Amino acid sequence: MPVNPADLIAGDELIPCVACDLECIVDQCHPLMDWMYQLAIVEHTEE
Repeated sequence: MPVNPADLIAGDELIPCVACDLECIVDQCHPLMDWMYQLAIVEHTEE
């Protein structure tokens, strides 16, 4: 199933995983966590 491009962007920021070449543990990835917090902030302010 195709990914909705809007799901890859939080505010002005593209999900960091797209260009990431690091091996990581998802729940310990600081760039991903920062991006998710940004996504939560954007969604909360739109309500």
